[in-house]
Amino acid sequence: MEIRPQSETHRLNGSLPGPAAVRNQVRAVTLLVESLPNGLLRVSTPTTPGWAATARTQDEFMRAVRDAFTEAQVAAYAAWRNHEYDLAETVMRDDPDPLVAAAPSRRTRVTVRRDQYDPSAWSVCADGRWRSPSGRLYRPDSTMVSRVRAARIRVGLD
Repeated sequence: MEIRPQSETHRLNGSLPGPAAVRNQVRAVTLLVESLPNGLLRVSTPTTPGWAATARTQDEFMRAVRDAFTEAQVAAYAAWRNHEYDLAETVMRDDPDPLVAAAPSRRTRVTVRRDQYDPSAWSVCADGRWRSPSGRLYRPDSTMVSRVRAARIRVGLD
């Protein structure tokens, strides 16, 4: 029995092949389909700002859906690499589309380094240890306390 790739067995007219064998493949795309005055359909996605395709026939529409998955994958890869999606710069940022604002985005957690706190917010405990603004206790001979003490001297607190 000969095993053929899925691309050869599922290429019917107007049908989409299954998802590619990529580990982080985009599996779902939200489509925004608009009817234009000249009879064309405009296909766009909120996750890929700046990309759109037009279609008149079913084949063109299926091609636009396939291209939407491709563009969504490109946008997801750009977000994964902390780069801006290349077509996003073509969109005005003043009045964002509500669908774009509602689209899930990759959020990064903002962390503050312990040595970037205000040195006056640190306090010395009765046993000689130092309490950071986050509540963590440090030994008096720790590197962090030496940095805080140096910062307190610079600003004139000690």
